[in-house]
Parts: sequence; structure tokens; C-alpha cells
Amino acid sequence: MNAAGLPEGFGLRDLRHYFATVLIFGGANVKTVQLAMGHTTPTVTLNTYVGYWPDAVDQTRTLVDSALSCTGVVPTGTR
Repeated sequence: MNAAGLPEGFGLRDLRHYFATVLIFGGANVKTVQLAMGHTTPTVTLNTYVGYWPDAVDQTRTLVDSALSCTGVVPTGTR
């Protein structure tokens, strides 16, 4: 891996983890990441990477707040 300019001790597992987190932070959903990673089920993906989807909780709150306050503001990606 040193020929690629990666730090000592950086391996294929690290590259897979990096790939998955790039997908997640890019907005990919659990099913998409599961398929890209070759996991057998979305549960495997969630058990491994659930902490990288923290904004999902915030988005849920925003959706409920918007619905209850009747502001007419619809969060991006909900239509």
C-alpha cells in the first residue's frame, strides 16, 4: 500500500470503510451502501455504519416539526 502513498498499516479493510463512509456522507441510503459493500442484508450495514447517519434523526425531527407547525416549509428531498 505504500506505493499508493497510503500510511503504513493502511489496508484493504480501511479502504472499504473509507468507501462506505464516502457513500454515506454523499447521501447514499442504507440499501445502496449495502449493495455497494456486498453485505448480505441492510442490517449488517446498519450494525457497522449506523453512527455515520446521524443527520437522519435531525431530518426526522425537521419533518415532524414542519408538519406540526404548518409552516408550509417542506424539507428538501421529501417530495
